[in-house]
Amino acid sequence: MDEIIPVIVVITLGAGLLVMLQRQLDQRWEPSWLGFAFLAHLAASFAQVLITRGYYGGGDMVMYHRTGNLLAQLVRADPGRFLPDVFWLVLNRPVRVPFHMVGNGTATGSMSALAACTSLLTNDSIYASALIFSFLSFSGSWALYMVFRETFPASLRQRLVITCMGLPSVVYWTSGILKESVAVAGFGWVLFGTHRMFRGQYRVGGVAALGGAFLMAMVKPYILIAFGVSAGVFFYWRRAIGRSGTFRVRPFYFVLSGSLAVAFLLGLGEVFPRYAISGLADEATRLQVVGARVSGGSNYNLVAAGQSSVLGQIAYAPLALATTLFRPLPFEISGATMAVNAVETTLLTGWLVAVLWRRRWSEIWTLTTRSPLLMFCVSFIVLFGVAVGLASTNLGSLSRYRAPLVPLFASLIAVWGGWRPSPQTAGPAARPLPRRVRRRGRFQRRGA
Repeated sequence: MDEIIPVIVVITLGAGLLVMLQRQLDQRWEPSWLGFAFLAHLAASFAQVLITRGYYGGGDMVMYHRTGNLLAQLVRADPGRFLPDVFWLVLNRPVRVPFHMVGNGTATGSMSALAACTSLLTNDSIYASALIFSFLSFSGSWALYMVFRETFPASLRQRLVITCMGLPSVVYWTSGILKESVAVAGFGWVLFGTHRMFRGQYRVGGVAALGGAFLMAMVKPYILIAFGVSAGVFFYWRRAIGRSGTFRVRPFYFVLSGSLAVAFLLGLGEVFPRYAISGLADEATRLQVVGARVSGGSNYNLVAAGQSSVLGQIAYAPLALATTLFRPLPFEISGATMAVNAVETTLLTGWLVAVLWRRRWSEIWTLTTRSPLLMFCVSFIVLFGVAVGLASTNLGSLSRYRAPLVPLFASLIAVWGGWRPSPQTAGPAARPLPRRVRRRGRFQRRGA
């Protein structure tokens, strides 16, 4: 009973979220696909708990939940003393607690503090807490889909709703008390907010972008490195493409976008010194050394432990990117979850090969350079893919770490395979308007 009631309450609230998001869609099939994605997240959250506790006997999710329960008990006993500590833990600040806490003052501690917040709301129910994180990531996937939906024609929406919301990496690895759940939610909302601000909706876009960036910064701040550079590419490309869709070199906007990206990275390095630009190679080396000490059935090593030079790391960049995008291979399967990941990478690889076979390279290049969003995708995929491939040393963890990248990669393939823009509709001036506009304090349909 202690588990059933919180679970029912959370599912009911999640269903309300689903209905609210469905109302933003107008094609008949879209609400059904959104409902399918919602049910997939719901089922995956239960599967995460059962597999982690029953099959593996423990894991990160169980650790976050147990630590969160201890923090929640302290808050219930003395809110004035320990509630501020939970707040500082969320912000990656170390605090004093009367028990040994793994990751105090780090992203791990922040995740435990977020788990404490859900424990306070769910009476320590691990299933209900997992559902909250799952529905949070579901909302981020919806936000990501809305960006692609508002950018490309309706003929691509059936493909894009699957690539943004229906892939195993987007569903399974983000449906539990895991960092990936928060990171994917933050990534979707920060991209949604950035997209809306570029369309002139500064209030909604600013709130969404700040909220998404906060979520990512608390659990996986290194994602913001790739995002900051890619956002600079996004900004420049929007200014460099004319109304006809042709690319023009704009030196002023090139310098401006580059300066903004560098300023963002420097500011991020000040807030998170571990991810300062000057120390990225050393951080990658540290992760490689730590990974080499851990044995496992799916370990791999791209770079020799101790290779800390920047050039030494960059030399393995192509291999790291290929590892992130195309592994595990079918013959590398060593478990049920890896089998699902191998199926996903194999299907995406086959789809990519089919698209490259059917379309000429010059045509794909033209399609990509006509779209600021596709240029953002390419930039983020390359930067984040190389970073994850270099820093990871295990195919199991690799499948989780690349979760923010997979929907962009799959959506890029979908657009390459199905988008045939005309010169009149290629430029940013022809982008589709939102289905609803705010008029006199109420949402009305365009043309109503």
